[in-house]
This record gives sequence, C-alpha cells and structure tokens, in this order.
Amino acid sequence: DLVNIYKTFHESIDQYVAMFYTIAMLRVVEVLHRCDIIHGDVKPDNFLLQDINDVGKFRKCYTSLKLIDFGCGIDRRLFPVGTQFKSLFATKEFQCIEEKTDMPWTVQIDLYGLLGTIHCLIFQDYMKVYKNKDGMWQITKAFKRYYIKTLWEDLFITLLNAAPSQALQKLAEIRTR
Repeated sequence: DLVNIYKTFHESIDQYVAMFYTIAMLRVVEVLHRCDIIHGDVKPDNFLLQDINDVGKFRKCYTSLKLIDFGCGIDRRLFPVGTQFKSLFATKEFQCIEEKTDMPWTVQIDLYGLLGTIHCLIFQDYMKVYKNKDGMWQITKAFKRYYIKTLWEDLFITLLNAAPSQALQKLAEIRTR
C-alpha cells in the first residue's frame, strides 16, 4: 500500500520512512523466529499498515505493521531440530537464494522476503541479487548518494549471507543500530 501510494504521486519513499518501516518489519520477523515460526511468504502484500492516530503509539514501530497470510507458515517445533526444507513456496520474485539454487532452507526464506520487501520500499522494484567476486550475495541496485549507504548495504549483505544459526542474532543487531 505504502509503495503504491508513493508511486501514484511519482515519488520515492523517504529513506527515513523506509527506515522506520524496516525496523518494524525486522522486529516482526525477529519475534516470529524467536517463536520458531517460519512465515514462508514474507512480501510487501503481506504487510498491512496499521492506523496510528496516537503519536505515542507511533514510537512503538512494531505496532505500525501487521504481517498476514500464514498459509505457508511452518512451526519448527513440530519437526526434529535441524530440519531443513526444499519446497518452493514463495512467489518467484521472493524465492530465497536457497530455493533458486535447489538447496535446503529454513529461516532464509523469511530473510529474503523481508529484504525483498525493504527493497521494494527503497527502490519501488523487485530485488535482484548476484554473487560478487568474494562469493557474497548482494543486490544489483545502488543506493542514492544521499542515503546512509553503509547502513543499507550492511543490512542487505548481512542478511543475504547470514547462516541460519546466526539469523536471529543478526536481525536483532541490525534492528538496534
């Protein structure tokens, strides 16, 4: 909704607005993963903006968004520890690297969908990635020169390349910066 509103007026979303919603989305996914839940279909259409009438509520950024559609959700507590998955759930544009390369995945599916959603906020376009000469995955688009590049680049590189065992820690670290 937010991206479409801005597109209607041929404007891009201010990086600080994108940052606010990024922090909220990071928090939502972090909480899910702390509960051992994989959403499986994180994408812009599955985040709803909440009506915020009270400025005091606005400070609690995690209350500004609601994640919906748990039809592809996985309760990891129902599987043996260490279980990985290979099914293809996500819309093509939101298939994680592991899905695209026919490798098993766990939380990577949500991290990729989260980054794809953030990418849509910033660039108003679907995320495309490539493996650089150092073997690290990164996005193909470049940030505007007045953006806080180090912050945004670190977010994408860190979460695109995070090992599943480090994902929860990385989400929390990035969110609190």
